[in-house]
Amino acid sequence: MGTDFLAASRAPSVSTFRAFLAHQSVALWGPLFIAPAIVLLLCEQAWHIGINTSVAQGQDVLYGSPFFPTQIVVALFAGWVLGGTLPHRTMLWVWVLPSIALCLAFMGVPLLPAPPAAYILFPPIRDLTITQAASLGFASRLSHFFGRGAGLQPYIQVVATLPLYSAAVYSLGAWLSADLLRTPVFFETLRNLRKRRVILFVALPWFCLKLALNWQQASAQCPALGVWPVLRAVLVMLAMATVFVAFVFSIVVGVVGRRFFLSRFFLNDVDPDKEVSG
Repeated sequence: MGTDFLAASRAPSVSTFRAFLAHQSVALWGPLFIAPAIVLLLCEQAWHIGINTSVAQGQDVLYGSPFFPTQIVVALFAGWVLGGTLPHRTMLWVWVLPSIALCLAFMGVPLLPAPPAAYILFPPIRDLTITQAASLGFASRLSHFFGRGAGLQPYIQVVATLPLYSAAVYSLGAWLSADLLRTPVFFETLRNLRKRRVILFVALPWFCLKLALNWQQASAQCPALGVWPVLRAVLVMLAMATVFVAFVFSIVVGVVGRRFFLSRFFLNDVDPDKEVSG
């Protein structure tokens, strides 16, 4: 009996810790990878209707401002949706670890990963050492981590400052979903979403179709696709775009509800007496 009690008492804490780690990962790295996939997808759709965009324009949208508005909007919306759908209060605290990490980096503790050697999209700025941080004034350090760079923002801001912004607004979105911007019907519909059907009938077919349609043209235009690091980067971007498409589809199902057969196909059956009235 004592063993059963210990197991029962530990289960919630382990579950809470796993939920915190999951939300921490989503808050830190989700906007960093999803936002470029969204911009790439929108640029592709714009190209189909005759609007030409360049890589430089896409990079400027993503990294041209020290406030990173595209990633912040993605993080805020994701935090609001997931905060209203999942009963995880740990979402409200995912900003703590990035804050500690940024404070340590601000003081000169080398915590940041090196920029990729194969392709560097950002002006490479090395970490401040403790000696360098001590020699710089407070205003210089603020500019180093929060100031506006020439063109694209420095790499150190992308991997240190941006995660704090995205985690903070992710927590803000979760708080808004519980207090100020509650939409019970929408969130209840999302809780009944059949995630496996979304993956099997939306995400997986879309990924395979995009890969089949674009591979031949892309490989002809870019012979470097045969190199594994470049191919891996392309597949990661396509996977992130697939996650975005599945997420948008789920939002549409949540808004439409059970009005149509197609939306009902992706929702669990519920007792009509318990279903929240729209």
